[in-house]
Amino acid sequence: NKFMKQPKKLFLIVLTSYFIVLGVNIAGNYKYYAAGNDWHYSVFFCLFMTTLGWTGGMLLHYLFFKNVQWTVKPTQKLLTGVLLFAIYGFAMMVGTMKAMILLFHAPEQSTQDYIYNCTYSILFTVIIGLMVSGQQFLLHLKKSIEDNEQMKQEMIQSQYETLKSQVNPHFLFNSLN
Repeated sequence: NKFMKQPKKLFLIVLTSYFIVLGVNIAGNYKYYAAGNDWHYSVFFCLFMTTLGWTGGMLLHYLFFKNVQWTVKPTQKLLTGVLLFAIYGFAMMVGTMKAMILLFHAPEQSTQDYIYNCTYSILFTVIIGLMVSGQQFLLHLKKSIEDNEQMKQEMIQSQYETLKSQVNPHFLFNSLN
């Protein structure tokens, strides 16, 4: 994976993700925080979800996308990848909300809160899944095109060598005559 080979780049991407998530959190909950409500739970929750999202997303990439042959049934594989990311987003959100209740004695959330939070989690993970799938598809498409071009060049070279080997004996025979 190119990100694993470039840890500095990966670190900057993850750090940027944290800043974006915190910025969205602060902007979305500004009135709640300005009213004097506790922001620690929300900030910890966002950072934890971002970390979990990154690690799980990289694991999904390693297990699913890395070995996918995109030239065979690409639409089906794209939809499967998006579905995997959606399921992961749902499980990640529900699991984290339950863990916050068990570990930090946070109040139990309403069904509406679960639906709201899971919808956002699924949306974000599907967007990330589409980006990962699209990137993998384009990389495999590029490699396929390069392989095809190389095969054409080798075929042309082979045809040239065949013609050359056919012409040389006739030329030599005609010259000797």
